[in-house]
Amino acid sequence: MARDGAFSLAGGDVIQERGQRMNYWLFQANDEYPLTVEIPKRLGKGDYWLAQRYRDKLKEGDKVVFWQSGPSAGIYGLGELTGTPYESPNKDAKNGVEWRIDIGYSRLFDHPIFATELRRHPDLTKLPVFKQPYAANPFPIQVAEWKVIQRFINKKSVNIFSHYKQQEDQFTNGLMSILDLSQCHGGDRSLVHRFLKDVFGISLGQDRCRVRVLRDIEGTADAEIWDNTHCIRIETKIRSGTLRNEQLRDHLKRLKESPARRKALLLITPDDHKSDYISRIMAKPYVQKFVDGSSDHRIEHVEWRVIYKYLEDFAKELELSPTSLLIQQFLEQIYDCIFEQDFAGVIQKISFGDISEVYADQYIKEMRNDEWDRWNTPRKYEKLDGTGRKLLLYDNSLQAITAEAEIQKVYKANESRAFPWTNIFVPKSLQVYETPVPVARVIAIPGFENFKSGRSANWNVTREQYRLLRGVQ
Repeated sequence: MARDGAFSLAGGDVIQERGQRMNYWLFQANDEYPLTVEIPKRLGKGDYWLAQRYRDKLKEGDKVVFWQSGPSAGIYGLGELTGTPYESPNKDAKNGVEWRIDIGYSRLFDHPIFATELRRHPDLTKLPVFKQPYAANPFPIQVAEWKVIQRFINKKSVNIFSHYKQQEDQFTNGLMSILDLSQCHGGDRSLVHRFLKDVFGISLGQDRCRVRVLRDIEGTADAEIWDNTHCIRIETKIRSGTLRNEQLRDHLKRLKESPARRKALLLITPDDHKSDYISRIMAKPYVQKFVDGSSDHRIEHVEWRVIYKYLEDFAKELELSPTSLLIQQFLEQIYDCIFEQDFAGVIQKISFGDISEVYADQYIKEMRNDEWDRWNTPRKYEKLDGTGRKLLLYDNSLQAITAEAEIQKVYKANESRAFPWTNIFVPKSLQVYETPVPVARVIAIPGFENFKSGRSANWNVTREQYRLLRGVQ
């Protein structure tokens, strides 16, 4: 156990509790002493920490919170002092001795209270651990601060009325709130247990699990579900093509720090699960290292479309009830803000002729013979560049959309002044429709009423519009 400078003790005012004068303290550990590992080893056993200042105020029975420093800084557990400060020989310490205090651990939190949460409370902005994080122990904590910390410890994990500035956080909170509230039904009507098993293949125990939204916590995911053996982190996106490698790497790093035996990272996005974009993410070395590190480690991706259908079916089972009505309202939000807003691709009207080198009587046959691996366009479609989105081709001679492909890369080739941008297809993603999508179906879709007569050579397509074009249910 690291002792020299590894810990800081924070002490505070005295209040009356159960007939005795009580002080409250905060012990800080650095990364060399991970509390999620060390506290479980010492529950019910004695331990000591360094006490470098305020030794005249430290006394047996004083209450303690334990603070972990570093990227995931926060309060991780509770305990109390079991003695008073005393000297102990240490040849490496000044004057050959160091001051220690005996402590006892009473609890390791299922989930820490992160520093980012605590900083947002106006009564905790002056916490000594924030103002002087590297000073010698101890730091005083005021009674009012202790009371606020206790409220953080006791507060409910998720609240459907929570407000978030980011729209993405609103969807995370909505999903987590519905999952948590459904546990009130119990049995087969507990959505959270069925949801995890049916959608992700994760079987929780029969006891009530705990659900939490992780807002503004650096390096971790958006939400968490956990029980006695599982720690399940959830990352949600409401726009396709927005999963970032460095973000997922941090999520998996933080997830590894959890003391839970079974760990999973669940990704919920609008992206096509079969897209090259998602496949490349799931094949990243850091993902494979996490999964291969243990049979109890998992990372899964699912589309919002799957979540939508599952919640819709579950609500029908409940018939008319507050929970079913709540789910229906959430589904409306998913439809309006994700399916009808998220960008799915571009419809490009084909220009035939010698300049484009595309000929109406040849290109379909050539595509079916795998002679096309790219498509040149007059402008750059940056959002198609390796994001799993699609380029759809409209043939004006047939008055129909005839083919589509996922774009792997977009770059400027300067091969043609009229069509300087090259869109490389993801291998095997080019699909020539057996039955072309007629223009009548296109203009029947909201937002495409002027497609046939419009002069624009390209039209953006949302998720919902693409679904209607292809007749996907």
